[in-house]
Amino acid sequence: GSEAQPALVTGIYLQLAALASAEAADALIQRVRDSTLQLPGLHRIDANSLVKVQAGPYVEAQSADAAAQDIERELGLKPYRISR
Repeated sequence: GSEAQPALVTGIYLQLAALASAEAADALIQRVRDSTLQLPGLHRIDANSLVKVQAGPYVEAQSADAAAQDIERELGLKPYRISR
């Protein structure tokens, strides 16, 4: 199917993971929601055979970097910063 994806706002995002299945992505999103993390938004993006989980958008790199440290401390993930 070619369902239209909601347009993603330009800005800085943190990619938390690229996973092999939608189920794994949903489980990660649930883990983030169950945590104490306050993220501006969580996005599930289908990219060919992978499902990416990204947080954002952040207006400035500093706030994205601070959030990345929180995510690493809380969930043990090493997010990396992307811009769109």
